[in-house]
Amino acid sequence: MIRACFYPLVCACFLLTLAAQCQAQPTPSKWEQHWKKWLAVQVQEPGGLPRQQEPVDVEIRFDGMTIERLRKEVRVVEIPSGREVPSQLHGLAADKTGVVGRLTFPADLKAKETKTFRVYFDNIKADPPTYDVGLTTMPVTGFVKIEPPRPFGLTVQNEHIRVDLHPRSGQIGKLNFLKGTGKPFIFVGGEQDSKVHWGPDLRNRKRLFDPPYKGHDRGWEYTHYWDPPPHFVVEKGPVLFKLKRWGSFTHNKEVFCSVTYTMYAHQPYIVVDTEMKTLEDYEVEFLRDDEFGFKFGFNQALWKEKSGKVKGWDLRKLIPIGSVVHGTKVEANGIIELEPDCPWITFYHDETAEAVATIHTQYHNTAVGKVKMDPPMSFIHVNGPAHNYWGRVLAGKLHRLPQAQLPKSCEWRTQSVVLFHNYSGKGEPETLNRYDRILRNPLKINVDMMKP
Repeated sequence: MIRACFYPLVCACFLLTLAAQCQAQPTPSKWEQHWKKWLAVQVQEPGGLPRQQEPVDVEIRFDGMTIERLRKEVRVVEIPSGREVPSQLHGLAADKTGVVGRLTFPADLKAKETKTFRVYFDNIKADPPTYDVGLTTMPVTGFVKIEPPRPFGLTVQNEHIRVDLHPRSGQIGKLNFLKGTGKPFIFVGGEQDSKVHWGPDLRNRKRLFDPPYKGHDRGWEYTHYWDPPPHFVVEKGPVLFKLKRWGSFTHNKEVFCSVTYTMYAHQPYIVVDTEMKTLEDYEVEFLRDDEFGFKFGFNQALWKEKSGKVKGWDLRKLIPIGSVVHGTKVEANGIIELEPDCPWITFYHDETAEAVATIHTQYHNTAVGKVKMDPPMSFIHVNGPAHNYWGRVLAGKLHRLPQAQLPKSCEWRTQSVVLFHNYSGKGEPETLNRYDRILRNPLKINVDMMKP
């Protein structure tokens, strides 16, 4: 049995059918002449939304093959044109009978169009494929120097965005929108030690420690404190880049966390998947994720509620406790409270038209209804022109006691897509709305295995 899943990771999985039957071809192409086996992958656009270079991801089992052979022999071909499509194998694992793994390739589709692709393999004489589609990785520079360099200390870039991963932790340190001014967006730590992505993170007022780089006797702990992360795996190639890091927090080992970044060729976004889980009963002021901060660069905020209503705020206007924002009283200094899984939040500059957004595509919180606490929420923290950030509280409440009592096995799984786009505040944010619809309307995928 084969399972397929469309990426970016809205994670809609499909049951796939196998038809292990012979099929005669009246006029064999060069592919049938040299490759012994193939899979037929049918991709359908269901949402009436034209797709360009849309990532398609399929999980496949290749019986009788080895990892080394698959990396050399697999080809993806569009039917009936016979055009080879760039592809990348990743997450491969071998056992006694073969290899299971994922295959990702891009697809162009018109609204409501269906296309067929074939995945050819089993040609021992094939040369390794080479694809140049504009997704590159190189050792990161411009940060504090770490010796020896760690495998995740990389700059990842396509034609839209550049992502600099911190050489110490692997956290997103700097971001560049290459279709904007091209200037890097940084946050806390300054040019040499910036961390744009903070979390996931937590705060326990009873668990104080001296954090790296700043202050002492603090209860906050972030994944960007990892030095290095307890575990990590890097997947890089011409079609996608993926970095997964996981393990317990250093000073709060009762809480497990994993963070996965995925970036694709030709797409102006980064998919961020996070998981947190209490391994033991645990007391905490709050757990947070989806926390991205930007120093200068943006002066306006916009967000969409689940009702469809869009609201905004001038980030140059400070929000003291007791003030009112869109009818809601501010209870924590500078904090605008939003729905926990509001569809999206975006910061933009009304002069440069540079904009960055988070699109919330998954939200799963098993603590709701199990423990007594304030409801989860997304938020925007307004700090004037200097720096502003958004985040999401999963458990507990910002700056409020008593702390929440979390039982063992509470779990949170979230996914956010960080998108760069152009928007100056005039009219609708068209690019953001289009990607919001695309991410919520995954391609339909079906796979049949055939053997000519």
